[in-house]
Amino acid sequence: MALPDDYGSDRFVALVRDPSTVFAYWNISKKLRMDLALRVGKVTLAKSEWVMRFTNLGTGAVSDTIIDPDACNWYVSVLSDCAYESELGVLLPSGRYQRVIAGNRVEVPPSTYSHLYDKQWMILKEDYLRLLALGWAGFIGSSFTVADDSGNEATWVTVLHEGEKDGAGPTSPGVPAYKGRK
Repeated sequence: MALPDDYGSDRFVALVRDPSTVFAYWNISKKLRMDLALRVGKVTLAKSEWVMRFTNLGTGAVSDTIIDPDACNWYVSVLSDCAYESELGVLLPSGRYQRVIAGNRVEVPPSTYSHLYDKQWMILKEDYLRLLALGWAGFIGSSFTVADDSGNEATWVTVLHEGEKDGAGPTSPGVPAYKGRK
């Protein structure tokens, strides 16, 4: 079963692929093409060039990429770290631009690494023991305390099953406890 040539809707969507590329896809209904031919003239439309237009919202710069309207999708190079308004239109032989379908806004990320990072926090002894009690009731632990450069203390707990001395840890029912390397 072949895909239809026309889905009966008019749509233009732009998606960021990476910091330097936007992917766009569209569907232009036969009705819209006929309306456009009536508005600008069949001969004029035949001599016109179809374009994807991206307007940089920060600078106002406009970038037109000539496309084949029957391709239904296209990749276009853009500047990173910018926001763009997208649309599909035709450049008439007179040089005038005629918008056909309004698109969406895309925000292209920067092409560099983020200067932001998440801090890593140690778990406090009280929180660890509370979590331990929720899931591992019946186990006991030995502990040691460490401090970071700021003097903040956190306790690390080694969990042992009651009666164990080698740190083998809990096991599933029917599975023998780990006894270490021989």
